[in-house]
Amino acid sequence: QPQARQLVIDCFNVLLQELAVPMPSTRQRLGSPVNQGLQLPATYALAAEGRQRYVMKPRMSGAQKAEVIRAAYRQVFERDIAKAYSQMPCPVEATQVRQGDISMREFIRALGRSKEYRNQFYARFSNSRAVELAFRHFLGRGISSREEFTYYFDIVSAQGLPGLVDCLVNSMEYARVFGEETVPYLRDLGEEAQESAGWGSNRKLFRFSAPFEGAPQYVTLYASYRQAFPDQHAYGGGNDPLALNYGAIFPSGTASVATRPAPAPYDSRRILIGNGMAQPGQMDSPQFRSAQPRRVGPRVVRLQQIATGGNSVPRRSGQPSIRNTEASTQAVIRAVYAQVLGNAGYAGERNTVAEIKLENGDICLRDFVRQVARSDAFRRRYWSGLYITKAIEVMHRRLLGRPTFGRWEIDAYFDTAARRGFYGVVEAMLSSREYTTCFGED
Repeated sequence: QPQARQLVIDCFNVLLQELAVPMPSTRQRLGSPVNQGLQLPATYALAAEGRQRYVMKPRMSGAQKAEVIRAAYRQVFERDIAKAYSQMPCPVEATQVRQGDISMREFIRALGRSKEYRNQFYARFSNSRAVELAFRHFLGRGISSREEFTYYFDIVSAQGLPGLVDCLVNSMEYARVFGEETVPYLRDLGEEAQESAGWGSNRKLFRFSAPFEGAPQYVTLYASYRQAFPDQHAYGGGNDPLALNYGAIFPSGTASVATRPAPAPYDSRRILIGNGMAQPGQMDSPQFRSAQPRRVGPRVVRLQQIATGGNSVPRRSGQPSIRNTEASTQAVIRAVYAQVLGNAGYAGERNTVAEIKLENGDICLRDFVRQVARSDAFRRRYWSGLYITKAIEVMHRRLLGRPTFGRWEIDAYFDTAARRGFYGVVEAMLSSREYTTCFGED
């Protein structure tokens, strides 16, 4: 009835109004003017374990002010040099900031212009690496773009270290993020939205071992972005489509995983490693789908069948016209588990009911593969523990025998996963034209 329906709607509206609470606004990035507007959801910012802020205040005790000064040393020199090396750079400025004669901002400037900082982070490195380390020490982040690097590289080349330090400390970004009395800190995960362009270089820059890495990271990274697409996986050089190495997802002791992702446009195609196919190719062509492996290629396991003279569609008491031999059926079952699950299946993972149906000829081999792919064992291995894009890539190799060709192919399955979930992706692969052409029903 319309009245009853409206009554239910009104009741739920009252309930929603009672449960509605104001949500905090997103945290917007205050970084480089080149890449502004990145936002971090408030739930991420509140859930993250934020870094401790050290702020110099006039009413602090002597011990508290000394702790703030030590935090400034740790940020600029990346270690507690006063305790570990018995060094106290800029002792006069440290006394002045403790007494309130100068601000923490001016103390940070003095540390950057000191002899100790010059010897440790400028004289030992090229100008490119000195700019990268200075961004970490004085702004708490990495370089956002090639234009930003070029701007500060020109400054350090013309004015030296003092000019670079003054430019960073006098910047509007420093004033907006740290102000006059806050010690700079690393603006890492949970603090601000992170850029994907320099993700790997940022992770290296924030490590404790960054001063021991002399090669510049950002200038070569952003330069490679403007070159032609390299012959590598979109997630890094160590992520190849072979079964023995999945790079950063499944690390291997013999793999040298690259932390520099390559921009993968929609028209880019992956180079397939030679797999023994007669006509290996990049495109989804009929010649590629119908290609048969060479003798040195993968072994083809086919379900062998013998005629029995019965009905093709058996009734309750009838016999099928085709029956599988027991030896071939067991070999095929083992091959299916090895290909789909990756092994012969542990205790409790084998689908004995589907195996019996396959032996009796009640289902075809494609239906048996479908049952194994829809099992909890397959889902636990290749879906639940991976993010969607990687799960699609691994499932594609398991069910179709090859890696995905490119982003356009992944996007189609990504849309299927969003609409129909895990079982929809499995059904889309097993019902595809490629599966029918390459493997058929047996």
